[in-house]
Formats: sequence, structure tokens, C-alpha cells
Amino acid sequence: MANGLWDRSLPKCLVISCGHPGVPANAILTGDLFTYGAVVHYSCQGSHSLVGNSSRTCQEDSHWSGALPHCTGNNPGF
Repeated sequence: MANGLWDRSLPKCLVISCGHPGVPANAILTGDLFTYGAVVHYSCQGSHSLVGNSSRTCQEDSHWSGALPHCTGNNPGF
């Protein structure tokens, strides 16, 4: 401005957090960052098979991409 001052306050950088993405039964989550741009990977234990995407990304809108996958397969005792 003409008086040598800025017309608004300085911008602030905020961390975008998606929170914990969840872990389905019989699954293993790899990745421990849950902020914008972070990618987590899913795999299943034992003879279970993964249904859905094996990875999800923390997006700018603070939501994880895609849906939570799940594990299916042989369960001992069933």
C-alpha cells in the first residue's frame, strides 16, 4: 500500500492431515505418514487375498483416495 504496509497478513502454511486410514481385518498397513501426499500400502496376511486398491494417497481435501480395501480368503476354523 502507499503507506508501506501490506494490505493483509502473511499467509500461513497448514499441514493437511487425513488421519489414520484404517486397517481391515487380516491386513497389514505399511506407511506411517498421514499428511498430504503420503501413500500407504496394504497387504494381506497368510492365504488371504486383497480386494481393492493396494495403496491410498492422502489428498488435498484431507481425505484418503479410494475406498478401504479388505482381505478375503481361507479363515481357519470356518
